[in-house]
Amino acid sequence: MKKNFFYFAFAAVAAISLTACSSDDDSNDGGSTTPTVNLPRPANAGNAAVYTLAGGGVTSSTTVQGEEHAPVLNSLEVTESEQVLFQITQVDNTPFYVIDRPTVVGNTFTFNSDKVKGTIQRIERVAASRQGMTEYALILNFTIYNAGNPIEFKTAPEGVPATKQPTPAASTEDATTWLCRTWNFVSGNLAAATFDVHVASSNVTAFKDFYAQNGYFDLEIILNDALDRDVALSQKDQDDMKRKIKNITVTAKEFIIAYADARGDDVANWSWVDSQQKTTMKIQLKNNKMGNKFFNNDTKIGVEFNGNRCNLELKALFTDDNGKEWNSSLTVHMQDAN
Repeated sequence: MKKNFFYFAFAAVAAISLTACSSDDDSNDGGSTTPTVNLPRPANAGNAAVYTLAGGGVTSSTTVQGEEHAPVLNSLEVTESEQVLFQITQVDNTPFYVIDRPTVVGNTFTFNSDKVKGTIQRIERVAASRQGMTEYALILNFTIYNAGNPIEFKTAPEGVPATKQPTPAASTEDATTWLCRTWNFVSGNLAAATFDVHVASSNVTAFKDFYAQNGYFDLEIILNDALDRDVALSQKDQDDMKRKIKNITVTAKEFIIAYADARGDDVANWSWVDSQQKTTMKIQLKNNKMGNKFFNNDTKIGVEFNGNRCNLELKALFTDDNGKEWNSSLTVHMQDAN
């Protein structure tokens, strides 16, 4: 249970962001007014696509000390909000993700952040187009940073073949359309309670409100609140929560938490629990280091849209290092970043 609270913190924010994004609809309370939603599809959403690199991917020219192999770039995904998600297989065969927003001029993507520096040039291969997919050559010349360590990817001048799979456009405006975009954090509130499952009683503490700090959501807000409530956390768990969330991006299949630091971003698959109403979501994190032991397939998140915002609510039960169980509720308010 050593990392459960870290998982809760991440899950809470991630889930909430998800939820917030995903809630598509009307009010669930009988007699209440259906909120007006102002979330048109992002202007460049038609460019959203996944580019899968031929031959299993491009191997980095950067080797890791003590390892025979180097990281491999498997794919690039352009999101509805024109960010780019890089999927890399590390030398231990675990996935590593980074999302960043480039400057786009024609078919050239230029990155200049603490996470990614360099360019990607896209050249369409006119001869190849099949089953709705178009083949391109991608000329790569960029460096991704992982905790300060550079991972360089550079192809020959002719580039590497890549197959483009466009993201299907929504046929109607609904919760999925509203959800798929980048979201910025606005504010939220957190409540926690000690909870004894054996006697089914709890002692709920007051809500704590928090707000965006320089546009970021600081996970230390949750950490400090947990410590104030005497939640038992290891030093490693505490250090893991000393991160700031930059924004949340949702694509047709993935939920992505972008951090302010260059230590990798977190990615999950998502789906609707109620495919008709589309008011509840679940997610599955892609790497067990991202918190699957706590935030698993059974995690469900309530969602509500209003104007250009979404409200997300996650309720979770977790166990601290002393074996004490805690019942927490986190609500986060997000705003369309487009």
